[in-house]
Amino acid sequence: IHYQGNIKSDRIRVTKNGQNLRLRRWAALTARHIVGIFKAHHISGDELAVISALTVGNRDYLEADLKNEYAGVGALHVLAVSGLHVGILFLFINLLLWKNNNTKLFRMLRFFATTIAIWFYVFLTGLSPSVIRAAVMFSLFQLARTMNRPVNSFNILAVSAFLILLADPLELFKAGFQFSYLAVWGILYFYPRLTELWMPKIPFIDRIWQLFVLSISVQIVTFPLSLYYFHQFPCYFWLTNLIIIPLVWLIMMGSIFLIIFTWVPVLSSIVSLILDHILEFQNGVVSVIGKLPLSQLTDVSFSGFQLIIYFVFLIAILIALEGNYYKLCIWYLMILGLTNAGYCLIISGIQNDQHEVIIYNTYNYELISLIEGHKQNLLYFGTDSLNTEKLRRTYRNFWIQKGVAKSVKTTCLNVDEDRNMMCRMIIPWLKSSSIILLHGRSVTILSTGEGAATTVNILYVGEKSGFPDEVLPSARKFNKLVIGTRVSPYVARAWESFAAEHQIPYYNIRSSGAFQFIPIEK
Repeated sequence: IHYQGNIKSDRIRVTKNGQNLRLRRWAALTARHIVGIFKAHHISGDELAVISALTVGNRDYLEADLKNEYAGVGALHVLAVSGLHVGILFLFINLLLWKNNNTKLFRMLRFFATTIAIWFYVFLTGLSPSVIRAAVMFSLFQLARTMNRPVNSFNILAVSAFLILLADPLELFKAGFQFSYLAVWGILYFYPRLTELWMPKIPFIDRIWQLFVLSISVQIVTFPLSLYYFHQFPCYFWLTNLIIIPLVWLIMMGSIFLIIFTWVPVLSSIVSLILDHILEFQNGVVSVIGKLPLSQLTDVSFSGFQLIIYFVFLIAILIALEGNYYKLCIWYLMILGLTNAGYCLIISGIQNDQHEVIIYNTYNYELISLIEGHKQNLLYFGTDSLNTEKLRRTYRNFWIQKGVAKSVKTTCLNVDEDRNMMCRMIIPWLKSSSIILLHGRSVTILSTGEGAATTVNILYVGEKSGFPDEVLPSARKFNKLVIGTRVSPYVARAWESFAAEHQIPYYNIRSSGAFQFIPIEK
């Protein structure tokens, strides 16, 4: 709970009947009942967390360490109900209803059974966008089969995307939508072409090859998105999927049987025991793969420009391949590599010369970042230690963009609320600028040196610094006022009024976000 508020009963007005909420509540209770079945059959711990997330989308039992392990090996998608799970359910129902009968009545029966089951599952798992996207695609595919029409998978993919965007155009800009449709497109385009490169005669080897090609087909079009959004890449994704996808199939099938036959004690006990061992084995596999050398590339800088360039060249290469212009493909690959290398050199050069002061909009700490090249020094007030891991999770993407994620130093600015304190930090790259930090009765001056003639560019007012008339008689003139997040609203308004009265520009971090300052030589 992040915020609380009070409201009088006479101010509440019912605007709509909550029928939809009752249906959602029923779905939530059903999902909770299914989790209760797993618990009743002695599935617990990490195994319960995985099977609950995998089957009904309940992620309440997932610990952060377990999620990080799955994310590190590229298997986090199995813990979020998505197209993979809907596809397994779709195949399972079609297998149950498989019969060499192509009559119109049987096709209609199979269509309604499959569609009702899929959409019931969508509703049961909380109507998440990823599941809805998959349900739309499989429903259209089943409809085409029912009507005995030729199935063009690309057309079905396009129609489903059109329907989703028609309902909510902003879905186009969501990572889940982009990953889902690019992954399916990659499978439809690359999978049949890559499987033709080698056709093993041994069925077991052929299945392994198909799973490997499936993983490669997805990664060709989705790995740039992974780098852009998450700045990491699992190097053993192919190995993970070779093992995890068959296990997910077994877990889904076992879960369905356990739910159906839960009233048969002997049978349900055997199924639950098998499920528990499969889940334990899957978690063990994930842990082992995660400990392999170079299992994951982390803190990879990948910009929007690089993302666009990659897809432009990918489209160009595919067009050249379709026209059998293989030499042109080699040229495209060379140009892509040179363009990316040149861009990385330019960005690295810019980051080497960067000097910046950033005051973050964080409530738990008053946090000031001093960035010099690829190094960062985090200043904070107080005596408690700084939770750098939590900060890294919060600001990781921004630090990677700045090129300072791999070199973070922390410095505690000690304060004593009972007496006045003053300290000075020598920051040579501040040039002719200086910054005064006020925190309680403590004053910290950031400047190029004690004897340097500096201009006070920034006066930062932090927690318990007092009102302007209490502080300014002992402070020098300044060019800009910055009000910290932990300053009370009442005190902040007093400082804003003072700045407006004296025509001094001011910046309130609480309302305007983080403050950035780049020193300039006068």
